[in-house]
Amino acid sequence: MGYDSRGGIKSIDFSCAELERAGAGLDASAVFLGEASLLLGAPGLSIPAAALGTVTLRFRLLEAQREFAALLVTSLRLAAESAALALKVSTARGIYELAEARAAAAANHAGTAALGWQLLRDLAGPNRRPGTLTTEGLVAQLPELLAKLAILLPGPGGAGAGFLLPMLRDRQPGGLFDDAAARRLYPLLGQATIDAELVRVGPVDVESVRASAPAKLAPGIAGLMDLQERAEQAPPGSLLITTVPTDAGPLHIVTIPGTQEAELFDPALLPRLPGREAGLPLRQNPWDVGGIVESMGMGSQHTAAAVQRALGEAGAHPGDRVILSGYSQGGIHAANLASDPRIAGPYAVRYVFSAGSPVAGIELPASVRGLHLEDRGDPVPGADGAPNPAVRNRVTVSFDAASGGAEGPVAGFGPAHRLSNYAGHAAKLSATNDPAVGEAVGALGVLFTGAGAATVRTVQLRRAVPVPVMRAVPPAGNRRKAGPRRDWAPGA
Repeated sequence: MGYDSRGGIKSIDFSCAELERAGAGLDASAVFLGEASLLLGAPGLSIPAAALGTVTLRFRLLEAQREFAALLVTSLRLAAESAALALKVSTARGIYELAEARAAAAANHAGTAALGWQLLRDLAGPNRRPGTLTTEGLVAQLPELLAKLAILLPGPGGAGAGFLLPMLRDRQPGGLFDDAAARRLYPLLGQATIDAELVRVGPVDVESVRASAPAKLAPGIAGLMDLQERAEQAPPGSLLITTVPTDAGPLHIVTIPGTQEAELFDPALLPRLPGREAGLPLRQNPWDVGGIVESMGMGSQHTAAAVQRALGEAGAHPGDRVILSGYSQGGIHAANLASDPRIAGPYAVRYVFSAGSPVAGIELPASVRGLHLEDRGDPVPGADGAPNPAVRNRVTVSFDAASGGAEGPVAGFGPAHRLSNYAGHAAKLSATNDPAVGEAVGALGVLFTGAGAATVRTVQLRRAVPVPVMRAVPPAGNRRKAGPRRDWAPGA
């Protein structure tokens, strides 16, 4: 088949949820039957009525007493059986989860021990880059790797750091934290890069919205991949909002591209920005490296505000259904937006689709389905340091080898990370035999039921650049050569 899946109807989360529901139902049954037993065993008026009534009445009352006694015994027996079954189900669930946790810990330990060899194997392979699992392992073990370096430092500080740093890992590799190390590390690294002025992160404005003529869009995953390719070809710094009329009302698809190096230039700002004459970048493209910092460490807060405005300008109304789609960096933003109140509040977010994106550390609401495509040779999806959660509403499809769309010169993160590679992978899913993938793809297709001609809007965004207030510099002939400093004014 060339791929396997994680999560969905095959997930342990789904199995445990079913066991939990069964246990709760049995507990409720035991309580109900216990209350029924109390009612059946309550003393009645049968004895006084038997003494005052006729022989026939006394006979009927005695017969009813026997039936009540039999029902009482049956009710007590069923209550005890229900309570015992509830206990067994709860125990089975605990054993199931413990076994899964131990298996995951054993696999993680084995993977950690072989991480060095795994890295060498990946670097010697056709992609010449660490794969997804190797990257996950390197990021997850980063505190331990730093600890080994710290031990080499002179003095007690190095030894202390070498002892404490491994504890910063998550629980699976033997640390103290429930969440992955990347979720604690990336916000700190992101803030450090901002403070050092290596990247720019700030509010994002909607500059323009340009609509295309309505045209037919392929439904389901094929349509999302078509839009993703169009987003990559759109002007730098833009995203797409596609409105599709369906039987259930308008469906809006937000398509966010991957990381871009292209600069956005505003000639009106150039004379007012110090350093532009030296060729320093304005960093106004929201999908540049600063966008990675915002998505991985800041929850896409500025992108969420821009998408909220863009949806409004595209004609979206409260209650309309929304699909969030993204490639690479764009997939991280898409996953973040699914739970952002500015998007999830007014709109009914139904689906998140990502390709080649590290989204393991982002929790999707239970009402939102997620489909995530990963190529095992692609290092980018492993940058979160953990596998995607195997939960009921999310399916991760991992492909074994690059598709035909990955051919060509090797650059950047390698051929496995190319969008064309993921387009080739996505095409295989329409005829899947995997039940979890089939359900996820089918649920996406249902959203397009009765789809008409789609209107694609290209939304140009621009990161706001703080323009410093420049003090006027007096002409050379008007500068004072000595004396106390004072503000310059013409004619002074």
